[in-house]
Amino acid sequence: MEDLVDVYAAPFWAPEGWTAARRCLVSCLLRRYEAESPLLDIGCGSGYQWPGYEVRGVDADSCAVARARGKGLKVIKAAADALPFAAGEFRTVLLLDVLEHMEDDLQALQEAHRVLAEGGLAIISVPLYQSLWSTHDERVGHLRRYRPGRVDSLLNRAGFNVLYRTRWNLPGLPGAFLRKMGLDINSAVDRFGPLMKLEARLAARFPLPLGLSGFWVGGKP
Repeated sequence: MEDLVDVYAAPFWAPEGWTAARRCLVSCLLRRYEAESPLLDIGCGSGYQWPGYEVRGVDADSCAVARARGKGLKVIKAAADALPFAAGEFRTVLLLDVLEHMEDDLQALQEAHRVLAEGGLAIISVPLYQSLWSTHDERVGHLRRYRPGRVDSLLNRAGFNVLYRTRWNLPGLPGAFLRKMGLDINSAVDRFGPLMKLEARLAARFPLPLGLSGFWVGGKP
């Protein structure tokens, strides 16, 4: 995981420890499921560079796209529910903390399925537990948090087979309760960075039962 080139500047709401640990988990899943190029990172923000992959990115925010291009990344401005790519163009698709921002989350998944080649792989992550909704969610543009069963249903309706599911970010659960009380916990999250990275490596190999985030690996038959 340490060989990953970090070209993503985390947005103001994402503590660095959280960002690095999430990146670790996705990297482990890519390797475990032998993901192939080309890889499309949907909602990529200002950009990730996944080593060993031919990466394209899309994001709906003009500033994020400009920052990514400034780093030499192949990123274009586009919405997740209207991708400007041909059917079957990619072997791997990432939707990392994107669906909760979409009015039509099913359409976004259907678009990811459309641009994915047969036998391709998708990795999806979302925030869990609507009961933990707070002003933090509103500040970062979330429209919802998810029940795991809803994500399973959406993936099936979009045409994916669910290959793996796990939860992650157990330390974030008490933090989410503190956020509901209006407390800023970002600096505290960074202190848990090493623990969250260890948890990420475990979550990539064994389905964990608790965590503030849910991760799914989907396959296109």
